[in-house]
Amino acid sequence: MKSLDVFSINELSQRSNDLIRDAESGQLVLITKQDRPTLLAIPFDKTLL
Repeated sequence: MKSLDVFSINELSQRSNDLIRDAESGQLVLITKQDRPTLLAIPFDKTLL
């Protein structure tokens, strides 16, 4: 399994480039709200089709 990066909702506007870079490298990103998991960003590839 690939590593997991964690961003808070508040960090998204400041770290959107990091989120895109992580996706391009195949890394999962967990988005949290008030320290609780809210969204899992999964890089898109052919296996998702």
